[in-house]
Amino acid sequence: MEYVRPSSIKEAIDALTEFGEGAKLIAGGQSLLAFMKQGMFEPDALVSLSGIPELKEVEIDEDGSLSIGAMVTHTEIMHHPLILEHAPLLAETAGKVASTQIRNMGTWGGNLSHGEPGADPPAALIASNATVKITGPEGTRAIPVEDFFVDYLTTDLNPGEILTHIIVPVQPENCGTAYIKHTIRDNGDLAIVGIGVRVTMDKSRTLIQDARIGINGASLTTIRAKEAEKLLNGNVWDENLLAAAGEQSADACEPLDDAEASAEYRIKMVKVLVRRALKQAIDAAVAEKAY
Repeated sequence: MEYVRPSSIKEAIDALTEFGEGAKLIAGGQSLLAFMKQGMFEPDALVSLSGIPELKEVEIDEDGSLSIGAMVTHTEIMHHPLILEHAPLLAETAGKVASTQIRNMGTWGGNLSHGEPGADPPAALIASNATVKITGPEGTRAIPVEDFFVDYLTTDLNPGEILTHIIVPVQPENCGTAYIKHTIRDNGDLAIVGIGVRVTMDKSRTLIQDARIGINGASLTTIRAKEAEKLLNGNVWDENLLAAAGEQSADACEPLDDAEASAEYRIKMVKVLVRRALKQAIDAAVAEKAY
C-alpha cells in the first residue's frame, strides 16, 4: 500500500485520479483505520489531507460566513474563538463527540464524509443552515449539508472529489440553539438519537420566526424535519406546540432496529428530545444568550 501526502488540494485530487478506486482519503483516520483493521477496506493507496494548510484554517469570508477547513478537529471546533463567537452550536456539539482522544484526532470533514447517521456534527450543521464545499476534477461545487447524505454511509461525493470546507452563514439575530443527544452507555457513544436545533424569535421573543431541526440516528441518514419546522414557524410558542413538533419530527424518521436500540425506542426519543431541544433553544433566545 502506498501512502501519499499532498501539499495542495489539486495534488490530492490528482492522486485520487491516479489511483482511482484503489485510493482512500484519510483525514483524522478514526473511521477508516478501524475499518481497515477489520478487513473492510484494503486500499492500494492512502491519500492523506494532513499536509494541506488551507484545510486546517477557520476564517470569516467576505460575506460574513464562517469557513471551516475539512481538517479542523473536534477539539479545535470546541475552542476556536471565531466558532465560539459566530457558531456556538458547533462548539457545543463538538464537545459531545466521543472521547478526548477521538476529539483530538477526528476532523469534521472526515466525520461528514464518512456518512455515519449517528454522528453528532451533521444535525448541528443542518440546524445552522450550513453548506459543504466540494472540489474535484470537474471543479468546485457547494451543496447544503442536508443534501450531502444520500444513503447509509453514502454521501454525494463523486470519485476524485474532496470535501474541503464547511460554510456556516451569518446566524440571525434573536436566535437560540441546542444540541441534545441520547446514548445507551455514555456521551462518548454514537447517538441513538441526536437533535440539533436553531430557533429564531421575533423581537418580542414570543413568536417563532424560523426553526431548523436536524436529526441524527433515527434514519439511514441524518435528516431535516421540514414539516415540523413549518408547524413551528409563524406561531407563538407553547409546550403543546413544541410537543406537536416532536410528533411531526418523529413522523419524518425511518429508523431500523439494531443492537443499540429498537426503531420504536428511537421514535420515542425523537419526540422527547426535539421538544427538549426546542425549549432549550427558545430559553436561550429569550434570555438573550443567543447571537
